[in-house]
Amino acid sequence: MDRNKHGSNETRNILIICEGKEEYYYFKRLNALKVWSHNFRIDLDPAYGSGNLYNKYLQGLLKPNYALVLIVCDTEMYPYTEYVNLCKRINKRCGSGIASDKVVFFCNPCTLQIVLSHFKTEGKKNQNLTTNDKFENRGIVQYYTGVKDYEPNDTKLNELYLKLTPDNFNLMMEKISNLSTDFQTIPSTNMQQLFIHLTDDIEDSANKWIRDTRKIIYRPPKSI
Repeated sequence: MDRNKHGSNETRNILIICEGKEEYYYFKRLNALKVWSHNFRIDLDPAYGSGNLYNKYLQGLLKPNYALVLIVCDTEMYPYTEYVNLCKRINKRCGSGIASDKVVFFCNPCTLQIVLSHFKTEGKKNQNLTTNDKFENRGIVQYYTGVKDYEPNDTKLNELYLKLTPDNFNLMMEKISNLSTDFQTIPSTNMQQLFIHLTDDIEDSANKWIRDTRKIIYRPPKSI
């Protein structure tokens, strides 16, 4: 597909760079659930660490078959150095102070916050995470999901993510709408913005989102 042409009845290919295993397995599960609009095809590329995200992003921009290249990642904990530097580098490359707002979709303290938002909380303890420490979060994961001794390995990720369904995807969307979008707040995320776009079945809206984002992303690169 010519990445400069996105006409009617054409699937819009989007590449999502995933920081780590949690993000990769999560979006892989969402792909399998077919929660996205027919307007899009979502491909995933694991970065295997936050330090690789920027180079993966640049590599993605060179691939001609993607309408957009996006990033999903954690902010990690204060002072959020790697996340802030990633956003600065993307903004500088694109010559726009808002480029990273259109490209980088985050969760603070970690993507596990969004995953837990798929599960009901009525009459239960606070579901909001305060740390990205996997061992500290094990009790909360087991309490809500039944998955014991959670850690982000293949076995436990598959066990956890198989519990995600189209129905609790909708529950998650409702719950994360109440979270802050300020990345310095715990918990916070701007992921709902991405999900709203990817579930939008209105073709004109899909075209406008891609067109407006591309105007910012595909600019002559600046020296880094």
